[in-house]
Parts: sequence; C-alpha cells; structure tokens
Amino acid sequence: MSRKAQEACLETRRANVTELKSFAYPPQSVKDVCSALNILCSDNMDTSWAAAKKTLAAFHRLVSAFDVDNVDPERKRKAGELIQGLSEEKMGCNSLAAVEIFKFVHAVCMMFNHDGKIFCELN
Repeated sequence: MSRKAQEACLETRRANVTELKSFAYPPQSVKDVCSALNILCSDNMDTSWAAAKKTLAAFHRLVSAFDVDNVDPERKRKAGELIQGLSEEKMGCNSLAAVEIFKFVHAVCMMFNHDGKIFCELN
C-alpha cells in the first residue's frame, strides 16, 4: 500500500507542488498534511509552514528516496497525529494538490509494525 502511495505521490505534478508552496497562509488541513510529510521525509520534526515549504521544495527527491519500510515509529506517530481526522474528501475541499500527499502520509502512518499490529489508527 505505501509503495503504491509513494509511486502515486511521485506522479504529483510540479505545478501542484508549486501551488502548495505558494500559500502564505494555507488552510489548516494543507499545513498539517505538508507538516506530516516534513516529519516523515526530512531530518527534523518541525511542524511550521516554513519547514513544510522547504520539504515541498525538494518534494520529488525526498519522496523517491524515502524508505517506506524503515520509518522511525516516533515520526510515524507524530505525522499520524497531524493528519488525524483528515480524509481525501476533506483535503480535496481545501486543495486538490494536497490529496496525493495526504494519501502517501496516510498510507505510511497506517503501515503495520513488526508485531503485525496497526501502529497508528486514523479516522
């Protein structure tokens, strides 16, 4: 599931990523999903919009290099908290460009841990 989401995320057009970066004050759901992406794909746990925009600037490189099988559990937990209560439908109402990123982050947060239990349940 996460690999398919990763592949779909890589198909996100650069124009869509540029659209997201252009927000000075994004809707909260867009900020949350982009911050969750930052937590999963970067070196920091910063949830600011400035940090998320830096991750978006390197979006395709970071997502293509992302190892979906070796996600730090703390990063997965923190990213999952940020997108708790979001859905593709809710994301689509605020930004169609953020939907593929949401699907990727959601899939990573729903991955099973090593004992076969769901690590992070999301609504």
